[in-house]
Amino acid sequence: MTRLTCEKVISTFCSSRCPASVSSTRWVVRSNSRKPSSFSRLAIYLVRLGCERCRLAADLPGLTDALVSALPPLTPEERQPTLPDQRLATETLHGTPRELTRIFYKHGWTNSLPIELPTREAVDEMMRGTDLSPDTLIGCIPPRMGRATVEKIAVNAVMAGCLPTYLPVLIAAVRGALDPVIKLEGWTCSQSTWGPVVTVSGSVARDIGLNTANHMLTPCRQANAAIARAFGYILMNIGGLRPGVEDLSEMGYEFRLGFCIGDDPDHNPWPPLHTDYGFAPEDSAVTLFWPQEHRIHAGHSVPEFLEWLCEIAPYGWDPGMAIIFTPKCAEMFAREGWTKQRVLNYVAEYARLPASKVDLQWLTDNSHRPKNVELPEVMTHSTRIFWSTEHMFALVGGGQAGQMMTVLAGGGDHGSPSCTKIKLSKNWTELVREYQDLMPEYIPY
Repeated sequence: MTRLTCEKVISTFCSSRCPASVSSTRWVVRSNSRKPSSFSRLAIYLVRLGCERCRLAADLPGLTDALVSALPPLTPEERQPTLPDQRLATETLHGTPRELTRIFYKHGWTNSLPIELPTREAVDEMMRGTDLSPDTLIGCIPPRMGRATVEKIAVNAVMAGCLPTYLPVLIAAVRGALDPVIKLEGWTCSQSTWGPVVTVSGSVARDIGLNTANHMLTPCRQANAAIARAFGYILMNIGGLRPGVEDLSEMGYEFRLGFCIGDDPDHNPWPPLHTDYGFAPEDSAVTLFWPQEHRIHAGHSVPEFLEWLCEIAPYGWDPGMAIIFTPKCAEMFAREGWTKQRVLNYVAEYARLPASKVDLQWLTDNSHRPKNVELPEVMTHSTRIFWSTEHMFALVGGGQAGQMMTVLAGGGDHGSPSCTKIKLSKNWTELVREYQDLMPEYIPY
């Protein structure tokens, strides 16, 4: 491992701000590359010893400039890198469906399950779901900043088994993933175990046949299963997210390649989810969230459910949660005067841990102290589990048999949730009518 000592640069930089730090501070730059000039691969670790009075966090831009100026110039190869082989981007593949499915998997474009082949005809049919042109750029998806055009989104939607009526949902999901409130590469490239949950609210959930009733968490309906799978493929194939390469999750998660649920538009005592983010009730939207835990509870009273909610302590330094009420559970809360926001406020206030159970030093050392919550200085005091309701929301779904509640916990550390309006095509009514009969009709026995 190459070690570049930048004591002179950093000492000069520090001396103008904190004279006491010059003799007591040592900074080391370590490179994972054998070529010190390979700045694009440089992993910088600043090791600071001594002087706790000098806080350089505010001077980080100047420190970065000092480090860059101390590095050797880029080599010609680094200035004009050789691009990888692009032939597969325009190549037409031939073979039987089984052969092509295996070819796609071998190239890392799928998770090996059979796919619907993205022929020209199939992609053109998928494009009927939007009025946008095929080359319309929705955004660039990290980590490899792939260009998410509408046509590329449509290709992945075809592979996942989507209908054209699902395309507006996927376009909104991509926009939501690129919303500034979400640091997408933090979620997708982390060593941790988060997974994206696409939540559809509004009349579109009903129009596309999304299951929001019994088995709402089971991908047994085409809309739930295909939208989730397509979103995972979009992250893989457009964003360039490869398991074990860019995606460094150590344990993985059953939601890691996508999960899709809906806010029940028909059995809900509260306004739809997207109204909590400023949209009109008649709109439809996608709420995007990255949880990593799944818990369920059945109860008989509001206090019982609140007690259970306040005992949940998700992993993470700034956790959140999505609370899913069954219709009867939601009706019980509404009858007793509870709104969704009141429930969230209650949990944020009363879900607490002893200070001794929180790694307060880690929060400080890693710049993750909460902005608006004072951390305890005495270990016999308690502190909040959820710093605020910023990463929390609630929806309604599930069966009608009893009062149950599911929590998808986590999903705050790298931002979220985002909520994005679904923009429908001019021929939406005709499309819905054309594809609405594609629902399972079980043979009676």
